[in-house]
Amino acid sequence: TRQVFKWLQPKICRDDIKEAVQLPTASENHECPPCNPGMDYGNSSKCEFCPRNTFSDGRAGCKNCPPNTTPNYGYQIIRWTEMPQLMNAACMEPDGSSCSSSMGWQCGGSFIHSGHHHTDGAYLLLSLNVAGFRSKGGVMGGHRLEVGSITFSFQLDCKSKCEFVFMQVCK
Repeated sequence: TRQVFKWLQPKICRDDIKEAVQLPTASENHECPPCNPGMDYGNSSKCEFCPRNTFSDGRAGCKNCPPNTTPNYGYQIIRWTEMPQLMNAACMEPDGSSCSSSMGWQCGGSFIHSGHHHTDGAYLLLSLNVAGFRSKGGVMGGHRLEVGSITFSFQLDCKSKCEFVFMQVCK
C-alpha cells in the first residue's frame, strides 16, 4: 500500500500558478496491513473470509482448526483499512439523492468515521448483512436460547444535531 493525495472535487484551486500549493508526492510502498480475525488476503489484494473449518488471526494465512476443535464463527472487525465485504456504506441527502461516496463512511485504521462536507441532515447508513438469524431462539431447560449477539463501541462527536440508530431488519 501507499498513500496517494488527490484534490477534493470539485477542484476550485488552481495549481498552474507559480506559487500555488502543490499536492505532496505519493509515499513509498508499505507492507499491507493485517486483515481482521478470520480473514486473509488469500489470492487477492482484499481481505477474504477463511474457508470453513479454518481460522486466522488476520496476520497469518488461514490454517486448519486443530483436531477436536471448531472455529468460533462470527465477525470481529477491529481493523478498518478497507470496508468489509459483508458491509455496505451509503450516504443519503435529505432530498433522497445520494451523497458522493467520499462523503459517507470512511475507514480510519482502528475505527470508521463519517466523511466531511455532506449537508446537514444527511443520513449516513452502514449495513451489515448477517446470514443465519432466521430463528427466534427458544427456551431450553428454563433458559432462553441465544440466537446471536452484537457488540460495538461508538462515539458521537457532533457539531450540530445528530443521532445514532441501530435497527434489525427481518425479511
